[in-house]
Amino acid sequence: MIMTELITAIARATRTAYEKLRSDHQGDYYYFVLTTTWDGTAPTVSAWSREALELAVHDAKDKEDAEWGLKWSYADSPFLCFGEEFFSQVREMFARRADIRTLSGEAREQELNIRVDSMVEALMLLDREGVFGTGDNRNRIFINVELNPPDSSNTRRAEILNPLDARKEWIAEMAEPA
Repeated sequence: MIMTELITAIARATRTAYEKLRSDHQGDYYYFVLTTTWDGTAPTVSAWSREALELAVHDAKDKEDAEWGLKWSYADSPFLCFGEEFFSQVREMFARRADIRTLSGEAREQELNIRVDSMVEALMLLDREGVFGTGDNRNRIFINVELNPPDSSNTRRAEILNPLDARKEWIAEMAEPA
């Protein structure tokens, strides 16, 4: 399978999910990621808007602590798995690839890199097209491909995918040490 086809399918699904998210749940989005596991599962969308975060911490006794715990949490987002119906082709394409759980060593690492790099390239393509905004608007949203559980590779991808102003808060609060 040509990686370009995989990148195109991920970009198409991601664009559709992001546009539907913004249409169905208007807000000031500051976080939008594709998540995957170390088994290289097909990407899952997660996102936070400032309004959703405010609503999530509204009834917390310690709002500051609750916000700190939720702000960058893909798993606690009310938009986790949003638009997963748009990723059916991507899931099929991943399923046709080698089963990463049966691979070892260099073959496993190579297959995981193909999958993660395809997600990164898809976000880069959408970013170049202005999907996440341009200028000051682009600096208001952090995008990434996050492996879970997290490690320092998430930080490297954050630096590649985001201008400094878009990533500096996430880096200060969430970056895993190298």
